[in-house]
Amino acid sequence: MTKAFENASKLRAWADPVALGADPTGTIAADAAFARALATRLPLRLAGNFRLDRGLSVTLNAGQDFIMDGAGPEAARLVFLTGGLSVTYLGDSNSSGDKTSISISGIGIETEAVGGADALRITNTTGAVVNDTAGNVTLSNLSFAGTTSAAYWLNAIALENVAFPDLRGIKVEDGAKRTTALSINTKGNYAAVDTTIDSFKCWEVATAVKIRGRAEGVYLNHFVVVGGETGIDWQATIPAGAGKKPLLLLDNSHINVAGTAVRTTDVAQVIASDSLIYLANRSDKATYAFDFQATNGVSSENNRINGVTIIGQGDRTGSQSTAVRCGANVFGVTVDATIDNVGTCVDTVDENRTVIAPGSRLSNYNVRSVGMYNVGKVAGGTSGGVSVDSTLQMEAIGADSYERDQNREQLRVGSFTYTCSSNDETVTHPLTRPYRTDANGMVACFGSWPSEGAVVVPDLPASTKDTLSFRVRGGIPGAPYRINYIAYGY
Repeated sequence: MTKAFENASKLRAWADPVALGADPTGTIAADAAFARALATRLPLRLAGNFRLDRGLSVTLNAGQDFIMDGAGPEAARLVFLTGGLSVTYLGDSNSSGDKTSISISGIGIETEAVGGADALRITNTTGAVVNDTAGNVTLSNLSFAGTTSAAYWLNAIALENVAFPDLRGIKVEDGAKRTTALSINTKGNYAAVDTTIDSFKCWEVATAVKIRGRAEGVYLNHFVVVGGETGIDWQATIPAGAGKKPLLLLDNSHINVAGTAVRTTDVAQVIASDSLIYLANRSDKATYAFDFQATNGVSSENNRINGVTIIGQGDRTGSQSTAVRCGANVFGVTVDATIDNVGTCVDTVDENRTVIAPGSRLSNYNVRSVGMYNVGKVAGGTSGGVSVDSTLQMEAIGADSYERDQNREQLRVGSFTYTCSSNDETVTHPLTRPYRTDANGMVACFGSWPSEGAVVVPDLPASTKDTLSFRVRGGIPGAPYRINYIAYGY
């Protein structure tokens, strides 16, 4: 570095790789010039198209900052032949004084390689359970892509043990569903807290957001995934006796994927609101808009789907698509949504207290579960949509039947037992009042029976004005079963 450049750098307090010999046209490799720029320990300011034959690696000392400020993703591009940009730092815990700050903005990062590297990796080497000072990692106005259809990143952004990062204005494009756009991973005894993501857009990636380990909170706003395979895939690690459990917030977002939009395992709470999800209707594999799972001993409680529209794409005939699936140990899920053209609207298990709010519109009739407080299989009707009011469930408790006629609306709530005669049979139940089978209507089933492995499906076409028909599959011959139902017509 020349004396003149050193003096100029002190005055303007930033380093320019071009002034240190980097070719801004991308014709000549700029590795040596970037090494000189990084050695100054000054913030980097970039403008130009830079070719890098190898990856850039930066290790920060305690309290040291790293700033890379580009002129914009189109005007400041890093094109890596191999490797990517890696920044390693030591977390500050909650200590006072000068703390490490990492800021990367206004950069386009591209690769000519095939899936062997992360475009941008940030690693906190702290090994204990600590929370770094909020806002010490900021990524904004970045784009990630391959330079050809064959080139792609392993991960566009990989965060390891990073707490309180802010990601804003990020774009990731693959083209063939091979890249993970954002990987959040916490290892060892570390617990990363509060990742905030705003305006994150992905095209044709394998997974938009993959979360592993002990992350404790991820918040996505204006999250867009188009043409990918998986939207959010979060498998949490909750140690025995841990006081904190993870939280996912999804707001004002659009996810359009070929597989599953949101899949969580052992995530304590998921709150999704004001979002649009397009779900693939596929016959070759199961797809889900929301797939909530929890392992034994680790419960997921009080998930909310509020003001979300879920629409199945393509023909749902033979489709294995499900809008909302709630597995074992997933409790207290509330669904307030519009669901249309999917194979199954809501699929839950025994007694997990899933509630479908009165404002929900469930089209194509398929909702399945067991458990008195759960919505069951919905069938029938020609209106293209039905509404299930959770208050109707309560009226069936403690009574064998509840029937009401008001204007053109009819309500039949009932409960009956029968003895199973075969593992696939049709059960007919008499009504005390005639039911309008010639009008729009639906039937929903509830109950702590059939037990797991048995499924009850209302058969509205086979029903008459005086009877309701139900088909039960997987029953045990000779065993007693109870069916609780709601029949609503208008």
